[in-house]
Amino acid sequence: MRLRLRTYFLAGLLVLIPLGVTVGILSWLFNLLDGFLGPHIYDYLGHPVPGLGLIATVLLVFLIGLVTTNIVGRRVMAAVDGALQHIPLVRSIYTIAKQMSDSLLQRHVNFQQVVLVEYPRRGLYQIGFVTGVIEGPLQDELAARAGERVLNVFMPTTPNPMSGYLIMLPERDVQPLRISVQDGLKLLVSGGMAIPALPRKVAPQSRDGSPSREGAQSREGSPPRR
Repeated sequence: MRLRLRTYFLAGLLVLIPLGVTVGILSWLFNLLDGFLGPHIYDYLGHPVPGLGLIATVLLVFLIGLVTTNIVGRRVMAAVDGALQHIPLVRSIYTIAKQMSDSLLQRHVNFQQVVLVEYPRRGLYQIGFVTGVIEGPLQDELAARAGERVLNVFMPTTPNPMSGYLIMLPERDVQPLRISVQDGLKLLVSGGMAIPALPRKVAPQSRDGSPSREGAQSREGSPPRR
């Protein structure tokens, strides 16, 4: 009886914890966005209207995006960016915030492929993301020292994949994985609990849709199941 009650209790926790976390995050996000312009609108109207501040904030974001995508808006933002870059304390905060927003919103292509790297020592493996290849004289110098082309691999940390470090490895030390970048990020954020499903290998077929001769020979040569 005690074991059965424990099983029911754990099953309830497994259902309620994800729901509670989701509702809590959505509630926090709603209050944050609604409180950005909400108090000013409520003071003007004389009474609170829940959700009106959220709608006004979303409309303001769209309006700023509309303005900054034309030529005049780009020039204005370039002038503002240049002015902020000349203020000592503001420059550091603004640069870090801009880099984080660019990375989170994927304004630039960051991760190209999920790879497995033997790091930080032999016998230990870590998941990384190929971010690109250095071109020009620097690549020639690195390739001369490593013996082949060198790849830029970002090694993220868990559970925050946006922090990590960059290492440069020769291609022979990089093993590509057959999972998408999204699945690789889920695996890191979850601490290995969200395991992606690998795509199944499809047996080669002939043009008429029947299994090819290689596939038939492999099945014929395989040992019978007991």
